[in-house]
Amino acid sequence: MRDRRSCKAVRITVGVVFLSALLWACGRSTGQPGIREWFRFGFLGGQIWSLAIDPATPTTLYVGTWLGGFKSTDGGVTWGAR
Repeated sequence: MRDRRSCKAVRITVGVVFLSALLWACGRSTGQPGIREWFRFGFLGGQIWSLAIDPATPTTLYVGTWLGGFKSTDGGVTWGAR
C-alpha cells in the first residue's frame, strides 16, 4: 500500500512543475535576451485542483477544476472539455 504523504508530495510537485511551465509559456519575448513580457492568463476551467499525466503518452494531460475535467493531447498547448 502506498504512503498517502508520498502520493500527496508527488501531486504537489507535479502541480508546481505544471504551473511553472504555464507561467513560463505566458511570457512573450521582447527581442532582448532574457527579458520577457507578462500578461494575465486565466485557465478556462478556473482553479486547477488536480493534474494527471498519462504515463503511456506524457503529452496527454488531464486537469480537474471546479467546472469539470479538461484534457490536452499536446502537452498543455490546447485544452478541451473531457
